[in-house]
Amino acid sequence: MSTSRSSSGTPEARACVVIPTYNDGELVAEAVASVREDEPVEIVVVDDGTSDPASLDVLARLEASGTHVVHRPNGGPSAARWTGVQATTAPYVLPLDGDDRLTCGALGRAVDLLERHPQAGFLWGDYLAFGDKDEHHRAPERFLPWSTTYLNLLVPTLLFRREVVQETGGWPPILYEDWAIQLALMECDITGVRYDGILFERRVHGGGRALVGARRRHAVLYADLKRRYPEAFSRRPEWRRIEQPSLWKRLLYPVLFGSRRFVPIRLETMLRGSQLWTKLRPLRR
Repeated sequence: MSTSRSSSGTPEARACVVIPTYNDGELVAEAVASVREDEPVEIVVVDDGTSDPASLDVLARLEASGTHVVHRPNGGPSAARWTGVQATTAPYVLPLDGDDRLTCGALGRAVDLLERHPQAGFLWGDYLAFGDKDEHHRAPERFLPWSTTYLNLLVPTLLFRREVVQETGGWPPILYEDWAIQLALMECDITGVRYDGILFERRVHGGGRALVGARRRHAVLYADLKRRYPEAFSRRPEWRRIEQPSLWKRLLYPVLFGSRRFVPIRLETMLRGSQLWTKLRPLRR
């Protein structure tokens, strides 16, 4: 498989892949190389203020090979993604973190699926975790709006129609930016569709320190989401009618996943990884 990578844009490309990077070294080159499709794909790497000399060398090498690299001052992943969206023109947009990998051929199949569902504004799918752990993360079969007011069920690597990203305003400059855009989708009554397969591979490394830090600040971060997206939370009765969660979820979710002040982080992690919202399968090699 081959992929077109044009520094001036690829007008015939149906999809663009936006790859924000900050001091990712060779990992960002691996992310770019993972975009392998039998059709043109518009790729842009957004250098979010990289300062590491070795990483700058990698970016220079990518530019020399024809990859479109946009340099900007450090502003965080949300701003970098939006910079990438503005630097591309393809009608479908997929953000891919600079240390992750796209599944070979998945992008074209995902675009085909969205084109068959014109009422859907975005798409999600399964992913493989690799690195510190090897697991198959099974995505929810359908978008769960009521549960999403308690849990961040989807990951940042979703496929969007460009007009949906523009309508929702993209990713806000907060730590929970991928959760926030889901709430924005709900407020705009934008539906999605599930890709029945592995969309990408997510690298797990560094011991999850960022996630642990977010968990410790969760009460403040969650309150910020409520302030930013009041309509999404005020419509919980409507979302519950749509989703029809089981009785035990209706009883336990507000307790376990509201402020989370009373749930030890190890217990929360165990519950997330068991039967509450997703199934994890060890990889078979």
